[in-house]
Amino acid sequence: MLDNLVNVSIVNFEKLISSEKPAVLFFLSESYSLQKYLEPIKNLSSKYCSHALFGLVNVEEDKELCNHFGITSLPGVVIIKDGRLRFNSSGEDSIQGCKKAIDDLVSEEKPKSSLLKRLLKTK
Repeated sequence: MLDNLVNVSIVNFEKLISSEKPAVLFFLSESYSLQKYLEPIKNLSSKYCSHALFGLVNVEEDKELCNHFGITSLPGVVIIKDGRLRFNSSGEDSIQGCKKAIDDLVSEEKPKSSLLKRLLKTK
């Protein structure tokens, strides 16, 4: 689809969430929310592509994933990391909430890398 975004369905869902990177899934409808929210989603995926995988779920085609995550309004956003649901939101504010959740996940990564650098310097 787009450079940093993949189309997600029940078929490739397991593969996407089994990555070491967090999976950020946007639940949208082509007939309504895709046009409205595509630009902010592209911006997020470009900014954080080195930290997370990004996918689009078409709610009109994949109701099973929508039901699984309880997506009740659009857009819906789910973040999964290490097999655990880390963020789940539906509605107008979900994209902004997603940005904060990704920032929090990125900040969790930083102490690990700086600790590793300190350990490597001592050798």
